[in-house]
Amino acid sequence: MRSFGIVALSVMLGGCASVTRGTTENISISSTPSGVEAVVSGMEVPTTCTTPCSVVVKRNADISITFQKEGYEPQIVPLSRDIQTGGAAGFAGNLLLGGVVGMGSMPRRARQPITSRIRSS
Repeated sequence: MRSFGIVALSVMLGGCASVTRGTTENISISSTPSGVEAVVSGMEVPTTCTTPCSVVVKRNADISITFQKEGYEPQIVPLSRDIQTGGAAGFAGNLLLGGVVGMGSMPRRARQPITSRIRSS
C-alpha cells in the first residue's frame, strides 16, 4: 500500500508543470517609437495590437511579430520556443506522464519582453 502511495504522489507531482504553467503565455510587446502596429502571426487567429501591448499565445505555437508604422521600415521578429535548462526534467516528466498535452505546456519564448526599434524610411 505504501508503494502505491509513493507512485500516486510521483504521478501527481510530475504533472505540476503542466498545471502551474498552463498551455498559454503572455507576451509583452514594445517598440521605439511607441504607437507601432504589432501583427502577431502564427496563431489560430492573427492578432494586432498597438505598442506597448501584450497578447496571450499558445506556448507551442511558432509565431512572429511584424512591427509596422507609416513612414517606417517594417520589421519581422520570429519568436522561437525554448526549453529552460532547469525545466528539461520537468518537460520529460510531462511528456511521459501527460503525453501530447504535457509536451505542449513547457516550452517558453526565448526572450521576454519583445522589443523592436524600427527605423524611418
